[in-house]
Amino acid sequence: MSILDHTDINLDQNQDNLAFNSITKDLNDPTSVFLQVISGEHIGRIIPITQSMTRLGITETACAVLVNRGKEGYYLSHLEGIILPLVDGIPTGSRSVNLPDGALVEIEGIQMKFHKGNDAAADS
Repeated sequence: MSILDHTDINLDQNQDNLAFNSITKDLNDPTSVFLQVISGEHIGRIIPITQSMTRLGITETACAVLVNRGKEGYYLSHLEGIILPLVDGIPTGSRSVNLPDGALVEIEGIQMKFHKGNDAAADS
C-alpha cells in the first residue's frame, strides 16, 4: 500500500492537482524526506522537508526543530514550550534525537511519521 493511498489532499482544482503532482514526484526521489501526519484534523497531509532546519509546532506551547546534519542524518530537538516532543513515544528532553526512517514523531498530540526516500514511501 502506498503512502499516497492515505492522503486527503483536495484534487478538485487544477492548482491543487499541480501541487499534488509535485509532491508525488518528490516522493519518488530517493533523496526525498517528509513527514506524514497520521492524527488530527490534517491526517494524511504530507510535509516535505526541503530545508536544513524545519520548525514544527506552535511557538510558546510545543515547538521543535528538525535539523539535517548531512551524513549524520536528521535530528529532532525541543525548541520551546512546556510540552516536549516525543520520538517513538519517548520525550526528547534537552537532547537531539536521531530520526530513523519510520520514526513516530509527536508534537502537542499530533503524530507524524518520518520518511526518507523511495523505500519509506513503499513501506506504508
